Amino acid sequence: MSAKVVPLYLAATFRVLVNVEAFNAIEPLGNVIRHRKASVAVSRGGSIEIVTVPTASGEALRHAYQYALAQLAALRGVPVCSWCRRGEFIKHGVLVPELYQDEKDLYSILTDNSRPIDEKEFEVVKRCVVEDVAGFLAPARTPVKRTSRIQVSYLVPSMVEVKRGAFAVDIQFHVRHAPQAQAKAPQNVQPSPQSIYYVESASAVYTFSTVLDIGGIGIVVKSDGSIESLDSKERLARALLAVEALAEVVKSGGIGGKQSNYMPHWVPLSGVIVVSRPVKFVPTPPHVENYVSDTIINVKSQIDTLKSIDIKDQDIKIYIAVFRSELEVDSIRKDIDGVKEEKNTIVVQKFDRVAEAFKWIIDVVKNEMSTALALGKS
Repeated sequence: MSAKVVPLYLAATFRVLVNVEAFNAIEPLGNVIRHRKASVAVSRGGSIEIVTVPTASGEALRHAYQYALAQLAALRGVPVCSWCRRGEFIKHGVLVPELYQDEKDLYSILTDNSRPIDEKEFEVVKRCVVEDVAGFLAPARTPVKRTSRIQVSYLVPSMVEVKRGAFAVDIQFHVRHAPQAQAKAPQNVQPSPQSIYYVESASAVYTFSTVLDIGGIGIVVKSDGSIESLDSKERLARALLAVEALAEVVKSGGIGGKQSNYMPHWVPLSGVIVVSRPVKFVPTPPHVENYVSDTIINVKSQIDTLKSIDIKDQDIKIYIAVFRSELEVDSIRKDIDGVKEEKNTIVVQKFDRVAEAFKWIIDVVKNEMSTALALGKS
């Protein structure tokens, strides 16, 4: 089915208070399980300093997002492949027949060198919403690649708190207590039934950002410039599902490993979610106290730029959802409280809870996509 591209985007940034987490470890050093860290540049006292801080990788964030997307898809009856449903996101990246017992027809398509690449891409897209939204790379003789419709950042502590030293990495002592097993085990056996180990845990106000190409979900742009598309109902269902999956991650986390005994204390503090057409508007990352008001100023400036290149007013629409918790720091709360709600080319709505903000954003996406797809049918 051919269709038109819907130029609709979501971009968002968040501040989340996370206490006692160990969700992104790197290679151990002896019996110490180390937390991922990164060096960041911080402006302090008129100069730039390099500070080492705890982080979580974009890969960890993407995994949490893809898992939420797969689980929601299974519940809603949206197509998702068996491997993604299990949370193993190989995404057709290993082309061996043993992995395709339930997709033998797709395996034959992907390994058929006579078929066009865009046809192969669309066959995968039809069968799996995770690979549709998050992309894949199938290593056929001519590789089949789909660029991810979602982009995510690392989780890094907010520079607002880093400047004050308000983050920490601790080493926690643990013992696997098994005295009877230890007594029966041969001497010097490794690993020992009874052992001590250490886990690095961190606490910080983390920030992260994401961009979602909503209009690019459910379509494949072919080599001749034409578009192959799922039907309008399926495109809408997948677009809404993609936003709902992001909402689940922001609300409850679920990022990384060690959830069984280091489930973090995860509290969303504030955030900005922007849905826009015909171009994306990426919010200011929350490394400054006025990141919300600065986002709105930048959006208004970019609207003026769009109008200056003769994009019509009726083609420009920006919806901005802002939320903030009572636990947010005073300076950021004051900035958000000073933002005025608007209902013109820019629609600004403020909420007390992240769930309320996403509920409104999902309604916005539903209305915008429904209108665009009705106009875009061929």
